[in-house]
Amino acid sequence: EYRQVEAPQDTSEYYTIKQLAEKWGVSIATIWRHEKLGHIKGQRIGRRVLFPKEQIDRIKSLKATNRDADKDSKG
Repeated sequence: EYRQVEAPQDTSEYYTIKQLAEKWGVSIATIWRHEKLGHIKGQRIGRRVLFPKEQIDRIKSLKATNRDADKDSKG
């Protein structure tokens, strides 16, 4: 579920799903899957889902996210 927020005047603080896929070198479908699994959080702004740069930049890559998830599930 997305948080509905007011459209920011400056979207430079956010990644679009396409920008995020390019940044991490993965497909858009992979980004959606990780968002659905709760590894990353998108914010619905109008019809778009944007990902806060502050949150995303703390995550080095989806590979690191996957390793952390694997550790949690094996524990």
